Amino acid sequence: MKDRVKSRIPALICLMLTGAVALLTACRDGSTASGEIPELLEPKGISMAAVPVERGDLYITTELSVTVVPYTEKLFFEPISGETSARVSQIRAVPGEMVNEGDVLIQLDTTDVEEAAASQDLALQYAKEQYSFALEQAQQEVNIAQLEYDAALAAAGEAEQAEKSAREAEPGTVTEEELAALKKAQEDTAYVLAMKDLALQQAKASLEQVKGTWTTDILPMQTRLEELKAACESLELKAPFSGRVVEVYPYENQWVDAFDTLVILADESRVFIQGEAYNNTAIINAKQIDARIDGRTVSISYQEYDSEDYLKRKLSGEELPTVFLPAEGEIGSLTFGQTGVVRVCTDYSLDTLLVPVACLESDSAGSFVYARENGQRVKVYVSVGLKGPIMAEILSGLEEGAQVYVGD
Repeated sequence: MKDRVKSRIPALICLMLTGAVALLTACRDGSTASGEIPELLEPKGISMAAVPVERGDLYITTELSVTVVPYTEKLFFEPISGETSARVSQIRAVPGEMVNEGDVLIQLDTTDVEEAAASQDLALQYAKEQYSFALEQAQQEVNIAQLEYDAALAAAGEAEQAEKSAREAEPGTVTEEELAALKKAQEDTAYVLAMKDLALQQAKASLEQVKGTWTTDILPMQTRLEELKAACESLELKAPFSGRVVEVYPYENQWVDAFDTLVILADESRVFIQGEAYNNTAIINAKQIDARIDGRTVSISYQEYDSEDYLKRKLSGEELPTVFLPAEGEIGSLTFGQTGVVRVCTDYSLDTLLVPVACLESDSAGSFVYARENGQRVKVYVSVGLKGPIMAEILSGLEEGAQVYVGD
């Protein structure tokens, strides 16, 4: 058996060599006879299949994978009375439990702030007492000055009237000495009246100055006390709405910084649709957006990030998911955990000429297709508009009904 196999191998090799020589000879003789290299039957990348140019609508869309989730909020404390960190003194929130709006979830240490508030309250009370004393004294000075002014005014009036009556009296009834004395008395009382008027104006100015210290001294102290009291309250991290506690991050006696996420709270009465991070500007400028959740179309709207919140999260390195809000009538039909896609239409063209993207070729002169004309393939340059993953818009170069070849 082995000898038989060995005897066939040389014969097979001879047969293969003979065929190869014959093939090379035929090719050489053919090319010599024609003097040219035979043309390929098909241009590279072009199949024999042709499709018509048709009119239709072209939508440029992007799909985002999304999930229906409850509304959640990250809770943190802001800098308190100039302090950017605080110690957790008590944790009252447990993951998974339901809480009501206003419930205290985390209590921060208020010792320093309470001491500062007590000290400020004592200083304010002392300042108010000093103010009340100064105000009363200044008012009394005004009252005394007013009485003295009124008395001087009456005396000046009497002296003026006496001097006037003496001058108008019958000749010989009032001597020159008496008339001079009356005139001197009238001048003296007028001078006294002027001095009392000046004293009264000064007393009133002093009173207004004392009153001004309420605005310049008392009110700032009172404002500071209110800030400290508010700081004590802000050291209680309260639930901004009723919901379920999802996560609690710190532990008791731990020091935490302002804006650190301490609790995540979910409102299960509100749902929204969340997807991976995407170009928010593209969504804002989108022509149309909708969602397909569990096989049905859901009307949605894009939830933009507040610029301050967006910057804060970006700086912290947080990944910002894309958030969509379902239309009011859709909320009841959605449940947590449902999945789907959001279709973002960035552009579209209606009733336009369309060809498969696979038809398009390009060279240094521009984009072109191979069209069928009179049974021949003709290279036709075209102007391309919108281009989707499957179809492309033809602005010029082809007419409806033309046949174009589809590339491999």
